[in-house]
Amino acid sequence: VCAFESDGIVRADNRNIPNDKDIENAGYSFTGNMVHLHVGPDNEGVLVRSGATNGVLNATGNYFAGLGAMPDPSDIADGMVDLGEMLLPAVASVSTELEGGGAYGPGTPVYIDIEFTEAVYVQGGPPTLALATTPPRDAVYVEGSGSETLTFLYTVQTGDAADGLNYRDATALTLNGGTIRDAAGRDAGLGLPGTDSPLSLGVSVSIVPASTSPAVRVQDVSSTNQPGTYTGGSVIEIEVVFSEAVDVVAAAGAQDGAAPALALALDPPRYATYAGGSGTATLEFLYTVQPGDGSEALEYEDRAALILNGSAISAASDASTVVVLTLPEEGSADSLAASGIRVSGAHAVAEERPLRLDDRFTTASAIAVDPFGRVLASITDGRVLAQDSDGTFVVAANPGGRLDHIASDPSGRIIVANDTTVSVLYRNGTLALNITGLIDVFGVASDPSGRIIVGEDGLETELYRGRIHVYHPNGTLNATLHTDYSRDNFVDYGSVASDPSGRIFASDGSRYRIEVFHPNGTHAYTIYDDRFAGGVDPRATPNALSYDPSGRLLVAVLNRADNSDNVHALRIDGSSVEFRIPYPYAFISDIASDPSGRILVAGRQGFVDIYRLEIPLAPAVENVSARAGSHDGSLVADESVTIDVMFDSAVSVNTTGGSPVLLLETGALGRH
Repeated sequence: VCAFESDGIVRADNRNIPNDKDIENAGYSFTGNMVHLHVGPDNEGVLVRSGATNGVLNATGNYFAGLGAMPDPSDIADGMVDLGEMLLPAVASVSTELEGGGAYGPGTPVYIDIEFTEAVYVQGGPPTLALATTPPRDAVYVEGSGSETLTFLYTVQTGDAADGLNYRDATALTLNGGTIRDAAGRDAGLGLPGTDSPLSLGVSVSIVPASTSPAVRVQDVSSTNQPGTYTGGSVIEIEVVFSEAVDVVAAAGAQDGAAPALALALDPPRYATYAGGSGTATLEFLYTVQPGDGSEALEYEDRAALILNGSAISAASDASTVVVLTLPEEGSADSLAASGIRVSGAHAVAEERPLRLDDRFTTASAIAVDPFGRVLASITDGRVLAQDSDGTFVVAANPGGRLDHIASDPSGRIIVANDTTVSVLYRNGTLALNITGLIDVFGVASDPSGRIIVGEDGLETELYRGRIHVYHPNGTLNATLHTDYSRDNFVDYGSVASDPSGRIFASDGSRYRIEVFHPNGTHAYTIYDDRFAGGVDPRATPNALSYDPSGRLLVAVLNRADNSDNVHALRIDGSSVEFRIPYPYAFISDIASDPSGRILVAGRQGFVDIYRLEIPLAPAVENVSARAGSHDGSLVADESVTIDVMFDSAVSVNTTGGSPVLLLETGALGRH
């Protein structure tokens, strides 16, 4: 806002004027159709209107065309002018996250941010930014509409070269038929800072053709950890292998201790810190799994993920040799993902007191939880046990025969089965109905509508050996489901379950996968064993299924490499392993979940073991401040200041591989 004081002095809020510079206090004047609003020592810029062109002229003589309609002096009320309404959006700066001093080759993604003076919206195009590379390349707009920063992407191509990355000139931003406008629909100014301006893109990175020789390049990124799932607190060792020995040193002007890092593809962002290897061809990095971290295959963020952080990586044999920091393509055989490292910040904790079935130390062949929270267990001697209000188990029913499977429907009825018959019991244990004539039943379940789901192995001579029968609550057949396999590739289902939406899950023990069906019986998709093998053995047999109240699919898995059993939880679409429970006892006969989300595991003689899934929240930074008394408001060379980083909970610092640093914006490289 410009405030016209009684002595004719004009003062302005500088927050809307780019390139802040103080100029001499000179009041304001009018010359023909040109309006000059001169501002004083506490303010910046001269607002200029010449015909239809409006802009800002600062003390250095730089003119920024970027003003909307300026008011007629006679229309100025109470001596006030709102600059925010007059200034059009304009480019304030151009930058990239690539750090000076690095060299990058083909395949490297270079993200370039163009910051405007206010939020802008992109339509059509897409806009491009012409770069000063050989041959000429464009960075293409990828995201940021609705914010102050638009992001453009340039991917280095084979043969590209540049000694220092910058855009072509101040007119390098092109709309290509699109628009960049503010919320009021006004076109943004496209003029860029001069290529020699500190606000320009210019960074001292090299774009190196693939044919450049001699050059040292990254050949492989891998982990020395064994393939598998790693939970909170686990340390992952990562090696970046170069084609020859390299040295890691602090870059010129950087503080001692500056070291590279590897940005990992995790949310929130995580970094593997440099741990050693200077003077060899292999640099070592360490990453500690934090609460809430999760990844099916740990990978770096992109091919430019090796960050210098104020350090320099040079060839040990000849410091003048180019060292290309571009990493192998994500997902390739030479990338980190090929190491088979799964990350899970969640972990399961065993309850101190498992449920004791009864004094006879019988083993539950199957378990379930009814809608009222009662734990049900079927016993091979024909009894059905139910947890009483005092936590002990009582006999709820005794239909006789060998009972291998149990479930509960939404009304609380108990569904039990042996090889050939499914019995539905009322809550008091009396028989409601029988479903007979089945062959080798391998599982029972109920969906939210009360339908009864029965898995049947069938005869080996049948075309469709494994199949799923769906019955109405009254026991009449609704549908039979199967996947379209021939007799030579039969399906040997192992367990069935239903999720809150009514989808049906059936584990295929012989083919190491889980088939998923829509509620109407059509096949939805297949969850393959690489989602629950845990890196132990690709031939992992899913032998029991359930789901928890949050919709996670629980899978009890037999890993055939060592015959160990584990429980995994997958997101309901089967896309991610979230945690793993090493089961220290015998074969897991069944799993279930209660309304509170506890995971029940049957198999240990006389007991049902209980686990809780814990996903602790990662500590978060609350504020950063300079400690009182450690400075007087300004610092000169060789003076220091103590900076406190406050977290929302107590934290411990692991200094393996070096101490954490806080990078500072000081105008000098690598200050921390």
